[in-house]
Amino acid sequence: MHLVGSKALKIRYIGIFKSFLLSLFWAGLPSADVRGQERRVVQCSGLVQNEKGEPLPFTNITVKNSTRGTTSDANGFFTLVLRERDTLIFSSVGYKISAAVIPADIPNQRYYLTKTLIRDTVYLKKATVGLLSREQFDEAFLSLRLKDEDYERALKNLRQQELEKVRQGTPIDAGVAYKNYMAQQYQQYYYAGGLPPLNILNPFAWYQFIEALRKGKLKNPSKNQR
Repeated sequence: MHLVGSKALKIRYIGIFKSFLLSLFWAGLPSADVRGQERRVVQCSGLVQNEKGEPLPFTNITVKNSTRGTTSDANGFFTLVLRERDTLIFSSVGYKISAAVIPADIPNQRYYLTKTLIRDTVYLKKATVGLLSREQFDEAFLSLRLKDEDYERALKNLRQQELEKVRQGTPIDAGVAYKNYMAQQYQQYYYAGGLPPLNILNPFAWYQFIEALRKGKLKNPSKNQR
């Protein structure tokens, strides 16, 4: 019984090995269609244009039922290596998708193609645009009703605490930092060799101080937290 089982297993392995060799043999053969005819390799070059004869740059060109393809250049030209009876799919934004089949028995195995794509027209709904008078604009603006969540979100974004968080968390722009640094350098060079003026005699500085004091901006934050 052991010998019979070993012999059957050996025959099974031999069959699997033969199938593997046969698959390698078929994989090495040239590509052929269902009729058994060999499909030769073809160098396809061409131009993609619109209805006016203007070139269409950057058009997507793919081989049907495969992952191969290319894109036309800035002048609408393209070149691609494929096989006879392959189908090329042309697609470009604003134009209808079109196809082209590579014929068989091409002399010199070189094929030149000019493909014209038709513009894909999209009709929008009719809209009437007109000017509003000042009274009509005021009436439309006052009658505008926003959603409650949108209104609350807008109020939240305009709160001073939220704006202060945004200001503190926003990094200084490079241009602003450069201007600030140059202003400091100008201040130092302007008063080089002397003493800068005291703001105690500056009426504008006193005005800013009084306004800050009146608005409570000079309060000690540690006392407010107690």
